[in-house]
Amino acid sequence: MPWFDIFWTPDAEEHLAGHGVTIREFEEVLLAANRRMIETSISSDYFTLKGVTSTGRPLRIVFDMLDDITVFPITAYEPSEE
Repeated sequence: MPWFDIFWTPDAEEHLAGHGVTIREFEEVLLAANRRMIETSISSDYFTLKGVTSTGRPLRIVFDMLDDITVFPITAYEPSEE
């Protein structure tokens, strides 16, 4: 399991809440992944990761890497069939 320092801001928290995603869900998906699973978004320069929460909810999270271990959350949502 990777270790990341997640840089939460009120705006980031509010944006996730607007998509019905909790901080805990975002962190579960991020921390359950390995770095090989991280992809670059095709629509932006951000990184994206698809995973499942501990309750079985599928999520795609989008984030920026500020350095080797610091993650800045951008958004998260339930992916449509991909």
